[in-house]
Amino acid sequence: MSNEEKILELLQAMQADMTSMKADMTSMKAEIKASESRMLAMMESYFEPKFNLLAEDIKSIHEKISVAEEAGKVEARVDVLESVVKIHSQEIEKLKRAQ
Repeated sequence: MSNEEKILELLQAMQADMTSMKADMTSMKAEIKASESRMLAMMESYFEPKFNLLAEDIKSIHEKISVAEEAGKVEARVDVLESVVKIHSQEIEKLKRAQ
């Protein structure tokens, strides 16, 4: 066997190895994509309910804050009304005594 034939034989073996490696890499890419899809699905199923609960809690807190703000406004109005009623009651008493 001549050197050229040996070189050709080696090149053919290397080409076969490269073809095999390409096939392996294609298979690995497919496995990685499948793993990625499974991982994303798992993350979505794990995190989405937690984020939904968090969003509900935030909404509930906002509603409670709104109610508290409204209660504060009502308290302020009641305070004013109490003051006015007290003043009016005093004026009525003065008028009754003046008669």
